Amino acid sequence: MKKIIIALVSVLSITTAQAQTLEEGIQMYKYERFQSAKRILTPLATSNPVANYYLGLSELGDDNNATAKSIFQKFPDDPANQAGLARILIIEKKTPEAVSMLQSVASKAKKKNFMPYVYAADAITYTDGGDPNMAIEWYKKAMEFDKGGDLFLSLGDAYRKIQGGGGQAMTNYEFAERMPGFESMANYKMGNLWYAAKNYDSALVKYANASKFDPKNPLPFNDLANAYNKINKYNKAKENIEQYLPLSDNTTDDQIRYANVLYLSKNYNEAISKMKELINKGVEKPYMYRVIAYSQYETKDYTNAQTNIEKTFSKTISRKNHSIRL
Repeated sequence: MKKIIIALVSVLSITTAQAQTLEEGIQMYKYERFQSAKRILTPLATSNPVANYYLGLSELGDDNNATAKSIFQKFPDDPANQAGLARILIIEKKTPEAVSMLQSVASKAKKKNFMPYVYAADAITYTDGGDPNMAIEWYKKAMEFDKGGDLFLSLGDAYRKIQGGGGQAMTNYEFAERMPGFESMANYKMGNLWYAAKNYDSALVKYANASKFDPKNPLPFNDLANAYNKINKYNKAKENIEQYLPLSDNTTDDQIRYANVLYLSKNYNEAISKMKELINKGVEKPYMYRVIAYSQYETKDYTNAQTNIEKTFSKTISRKNHSIRL
């Protein structure tokens, strides 16, 4: 009997660990930490259709559409992965086929499993194409069985895609904010609404709230940096992107943005150093030399500034000629 109990405890421990790992992978996806999400989800995706679905979504997040398609195809009968394939169809401008597939996915929803409604609705909400009104209808059907914070956030996102839907979006984000565990993402999305309306001061307040509710959430720090850039508060932008980087996957694009903020905040030597570091790693774009040149000009290093501005022009012309040959 003792051995049986020990064996059961071991199985439960393994199952719990896997569930926690899956939850962590999904959280990384929601944080837009796609590299981290893929690292966590890849070993789980071989046997878990939900892990496979979020692995495919993470590849979509990195614009790896072909890879995402092949991942979704591994579970062709699973509603979540079918919805993932529908996203690919929308991206490929095959919207009628996508809608037909999503209607099939939604038809699989049952009282004890409303998630097919959500998978189908998400495919429209988070892909450019399709009718957001259809997504709204499916979210509302899902809400007949559950009124969780995720559903209110997604419903708000769907309303954002409708002309004049900002008010409904804000209302749903406010509902989500009242639910424990969703305060950060709700404030973040409210900040996005204000940011889109170019009300940067209100956006700053909401982003700050989002980071207060969840200090591990990188998204508000990222958009705080963007908002401060818009109102020319470059030192505050630098402060926030430096908080964002350790919480993010610190991608190449993140580092390039950081170098730009260093230049705008007049940290010229640091901007030069960061751009050179990226170039030495094989990341090379013509405008990076321009940032170096402008920074060197500001530090009165006129000779090197001249050299790098010439590199900017020569590499821009070289890239254009290469594109023409292609």
